[in-house]
Amino acid sequence: MTGHPTVDVAMVVRAVAYAPTPAGMIGTAGEALARERRRPADRCPEVDVMQDSRPAGAAAPNTAAAPNAAATPGAGAERRDLAAAGIAELRALGERVTPARRAVLRVLAETSEHLCVDDVLTRADVIVPGLHRTTVYRAVETLGDLGLVTHVHPDHGPAVYHLDPSLTGSGHLHVRCRRCGEISDVPADLLDGVAERLARQIGFRLQPDHAALTGLCRACVAADPADDPR
Repeated sequence: MTGHPTVDVAMVVRAVAYAPTPAGMIGTAGEALARERRRPADRCPEVDVMQDSRPAGAAAPNTAAAPNAAATPGAGAERRDLAAAGIAELRALGERVTPARRAVLRVLAETSEHLCVDDVLTRADVIVPGLHRTTVYRAVETLGDLGLVTHVHPDHGPAVYHLDPSLTGSGHLHVRCRRCGEISDVPADLLDGVAERLARQIGFRLQPDHAALTGLCRACVAADPADDPR
């Protein structure tokens, strides 16, 4: 009578622990954690700025979330450069590059729209699912304090945010239609003459980029020419 072969249980356990997975040879959980601990803080290269932090198999981001993202050749690289510039500035300031801060910079780099903080939260959640509302709010506030994000106050509704001119290379002022609510960008020097006159005559220093000018947009004027915004 032939006996059953002896099974080395320890060898089997080791073989299973080091078996390849779809993500590659991961090894034990302890070794993976040790590797993470050996990595310098915020080691991700700049090219990762535009990558999603979704788990494997998760649905792709809804590209409709950023309808104004440019589709011209090279636009993706340009947006990546803006987000990367913000991250580089964070590092230069000795600040932490958290997932929420990365996501906010990317959201604002990808659009020319005027987003309130809830809009930023919705789009950031596509990039880093599960971000808490308070975390995103703090990230927006901190990036503003650091001079990387700026905001403007419409006459009604919440403040809207965009990247600071120090990152984009150019600034602008805002006008808001009081009927349809559309916010448009206008040249940054539009009120230079007014600002100079105020400073000269009464010593007042105008801050025109902090609030939107109010009136009626072209479409609303065409729809009702009798509605005089004055």
